[in-house]
Amino acid sequence: MKVPVLTVAEGRPSDLDEVLALLAASGLGADGVPEHITDFLVARSNGRVVGAAALEDYSVAGLLRSVAVAPDRRDWGLGRYLTHALIERSRRRGHAALYLLRGAASRAGLGAVPGRIVQVVDHYGVGIRQWRVD
Repeated sequence: MKVPVLTVAEGRPSDLDEVLALLAASGLGADGVPEHITDFLVARSNGRVVGAAALEDYSVAGLLRSVAVAPDRRDWGLGRYLTHALIERSRRRGHAALYLLRGAASRAGLGAVPGRIVQVVDHYGVGIRQWRVD
């Protein structure tokens, strides 16, 4: 039995096609992905993209988006890992707020992130839910 090897690295332009395929398979859109591929964390298992998530930087705030995990890797906690890594990146960048588009909140696993206010917005930027986890 071959043991799966998992690596996580910054997104590169050469990752774009595989990331777009993963997002499409997960029912997520591709708007803005080519322009922000270097904002992604990309997880690979034995050379195949099995997870991706992005943090877009807008100076005082960040946008967490496009959290996707391949169906055969969804029991690894990979979506939660990628999300938490990007929340920590947002914290290090000094963002005053972190936003997440509606529909991605449950996939992102934000419920256990201490000390962070997360605003979930719709596609028009209207806040629909906010919570703080301490």
